[in-house]
Amino acid sequence: MAAKAGLAKNAAGQVEGYEIFIKFLPADTTEEKLLSFFAEAGEIVGAPRLMVDSKTGSCKGIGWITFATDAAFKEALRWNGCLFGGRKLDIKAGKQFHTGVRPSVQAPGTHTPALCEEVVKKLVAPNPGGVYVDGTFGRGGHTRAMLAALSPHGRLHAFDMDPEAIAVAKELMAADSRFTIHHAPFSSMKDVLKPLGVKPA
Repeated sequence: MAAKAGLAKNAAGQVEGYEIFIKFLPADTTEEKLLSFFAEAGEIVGAPRLMVDSKTGSCKGIGWITFATDAAFKEALRWNGCLFGGRKLDIKAGKQFHTGVRPSVQAPGTHTPALCEEVVKKLVAPNPGGVYVDGTFGRGGHTRAMLAALSPHGRLHAFDMDPEAIAVAKELMAADSRFTIHHAPFSSMKDVLKPLGVKPA
């Protein structure tokens, strides 16, 4: 059975809400502005997510919002074509299942990442603006959870040698400028990251 468009799930596959995908946002869009604007449609789960430029921190025109109810989700979809900051927005049902807690669920059929919540709380939560490395991307369960906990200025690198994992990771990298995948073994981590200015803490 096909997944319902817009249905937002967490890393364990539990439904957390209903998501819209927004295009053509102004460069000066912030999470706060988007939250204030769409709050009238209904209860929002977590904060809106924006795709931001890694160098300037400005919005790259794309964002996601998860609503708590199907009614609020449908109301927001009816706003397609509305004006926001002088721009006409394109609003559709989300396809990548982002949530207010995690940017997307793992690939269908894969296992729930072990100790995912504990890893994020211990490593990322104390410094959400830091630079982190996931030694083995796999299907991205830990990577996605870490990205959700990072601030717009945080960065995450991941390594893997599996072609299928790399394909999944490249899709994630295209959707989130804070993330970089390296098609290399984790044993080469130091050599790969040093030219990028990433050093051990």
